[in-house]
Amino acid sequence: MTEDASIDEFVGRDAGDGTDDEECGDDAQGADELSDDGSGPSDATESTVAARVASASPAVSTSRYEPAGAACAVCDAVVERLWVADDDGGDVCAACKPW
Repeated sequence: MTEDASIDEFVGRDAGDGTDDEECGDDAQGADELSDDGSGPSDATESTVAARVASASPAVSTSRYEPAGAACAVCDAVVERLWVADDDGGDVCAACKPW
Protein backbone atom coordinates (compact mmCIF):
# COMPACT_ATOMS: atom_id res chain seq x y z
CA MET A 1 0.00 0.00 0.00
CA THR A 2 1.34 3.44 -0.83
CA GLU A 3 1.65 6.30 1.57
CA ASP A 4 -0.82 9.18 1.29
CA ALA A 5 0.55 12.37 -0.24
CA SER A 6 0.83 15.46 1.90
CA ILE A 7 -0.81 18.68 0.76
CA ASP A 8 2.63 20.27 1.00
CA GLU A 9 3.71 18.25 -2.03
CA PHE A 10 1.20 20.13 -4.18
CA VAL A 11 1.70 23.67 -2.89
CA GLY A 12 3.77 25.85 -5.19
CA ARG A 13 3.65 23.56 -8.19
CA ASP A 14 4.56 25.25 -11.44
CA ALA A 15 1.38 26.01 -13.37
CA GLY A 16 3.18 25.25 -16.62
CA ASP A 17 4.29 21.74 -15.72
CA GLY A 18 1.67 20.25 -18.04
CA THR A 19 -0.12 18.11 -15.51
CA ASP A 20 -3.51 19.79 -15.61
CA ASP A 21 -4.45 20.85 -19.13
CA GLU A 22 -2.77 18.10 -21.11
CA GLU A 23 -4.33 15.26 -19.14
CA CYS A 24 -7.84 16.56 -19.69
CA GLY A 25 -8.90 15.46 -23.16
CA ASP A 26 -12.23 17.29 -23.16
CA ASP A 27 -10.87 20.63 -24.38
CA ALA A 28 -8.77 19.13 -27.14
CA GLN A 29 -11.59 16.89 -28.27
CA GLY A 30 -14.07 19.76 -28.25
CA ALA A 31 -11.82 21.82 -30.53
CA ASP A 32 -12.15 19.19 -33.27
CA GLU A 33 -15.92 19.47 -33.14
CA LEU A 34 -16.00 23.22 -33.88
CA SER A 35 -16.99 24.49 -37.28
CA ASP A 36 -14.34 25.79 -39.65
CA ASP A 37 -14.73 29.37 -38.45
CA GLY A 38 -14.51 28.27 -34.79
CA SER A 39 -17.83 29.84 -33.86
CA GLY A 40 -19.70 26.75 -32.75
CA PRO A 41 -20.41 23.09 -33.34
CA SER A 42 -20.01 21.75 -36.84
CA ASP A 43 -22.88 20.34 -38.87
CA ALA A 44 -21.52 16.82 -38.34
CA THR A 45 -21.69 17.26 -34.57
CA GLU A 46 -25.20 18.67 -34.75
CA SER A 47 -26.41 15.76 -36.89
CA THR A 48 -24.83 13.25 -34.49
CA VAL A 49 -26.56 14.89 -31.54
CA ALA A 50 -29.87 14.99 -33.42
CA ALA A 51 -29.58 11.27 -34.23
CA ARG A 52 -28.89 10.43 -30.58
CA VAL A 53 -31.85 12.50 -29.42
CA ALA A 54 -34.16 10.89 -31.97
CA SER A 55 -33.13 7.36 -30.96
CA ALA A 56 -33.25 7.95 -27.20
CA SER A 57 -35.95 6.31 -25.14
CA PRO A 58 -38.06 8.63 -23.02
CA ALA A 59 -37.55 8.56 -19.27
CA VAL A 60 -39.84 6.16 -17.46
CA SER A 61 -41.00 6.47 -13.88
CA THR A 62 -39.92 3.60 -11.64
CA SER A 63 -41.90 4.51 -8.55
CA ARG A 64 -44.74 6.67 -7.38
CA TYR A 65 -45.53 8.39 -4.11
CA GLU A 66 -49.00 8.39 -2.58
CA PRO A 67 -49.13 10.67 0.51
CA ALA A 68 -52.42 9.12 1.66
CA GLY A 69 -51.07 5.61 1.04
CA ALA A 70 -51.99 3.00 -1.55
CA ALA A 71 -52.30 -0.77 -1.41
CA CYS A 72 -49.57 -3.02 -2.78
CA ALA A 73 -50.87 -5.23 -5.60
CA VAL A 74 -49.19 -8.32 -4.10
CA CYS A 75 -49.49 -8.14 -0.31
CA ASP A 76 -52.19 -5.45 0.09
CA ALA A 77 -50.01 -3.48 2.52
CA VAL A 78 -50.81 0.23 2.48
CA VAL A 79 -47.61 2.18 1.80
CA GLU A 80 -46.72 5.68 0.59
CA ARG A 81 -44.13 4.61 -2.00
CA LEU A 82 -44.98 2.05 -4.66
CA TRP A 83 -42.67 0.64 -7.32
CA VAL A 84 -44.02 0.48 -10.87
CA ALA A 85 -44.20 -3.16 -11.99
CA ASP A 86 -43.10 -4.00 -15.53
CA ASP A 87 -45.66 -6.71 -16.19
CA ASP A 88 -48.82 -4.68 -15.51
CA GLY A 89 -49.41 -6.71 -12.37
CA GLY A 90 -49.97 -3.52 -10.43
CA ASP A 91 -47.60 -1.39 -8.42
CA VAL A 92 -45.81 -3.11 -5.54
CA CYS A 93 -44.25 -2.12 -2.22
CA ALA A 94 -40.51 -2.34 -1.55
CA ALA A 95 -40.87 -5.72 0.18
CA CYS A 96 -42.62 -7.26 -2.84
CA LYS A 97 -40.50 -5.85 -5.67
CA PRO A 98 -38.56 -8.68 -7.35
CA TRP A 99 -35.52 -6.61 -8.32
